[in-house]
Amino acid sequence: MLTCKTSIQSLPGLCYDWEAMRDRRSGLRSMRRWTELSSLGLMLPSSIVVGLAFGWLFDKALGTGPWGLLAFFVLGAVSGVVSLFRALAEYDKDEKK
Repeated sequence: MLTCKTSIQSLPGLCYDWEAMRDRRSGLRSMRRWTELSSLGLMLPSSIVVGLAFGWLFDKALGTGPWGLLAFFVLGAVSGVVSLFRALAEYDKDEKK
């Protein structure tokens, strides 16, 4: 529905298309959801890479062989899975609203 507003404070003949504005808001909302979900795909691999980097630095500094790398890989993987489940639970909670 096109509503025209004419007053001294606005431009004469300024019209608002309320349905288009509503559609634009829902489009922005769905785009925000899409970007949130796409970031979930990077959560687990990035946690693993950070864990591997810290493990490599730990091994290099202390000369402990592959043990620091393995330990930090496991910590990174566990951290990534926990973060992924938390984010999915938050997304699910928002979807139910």
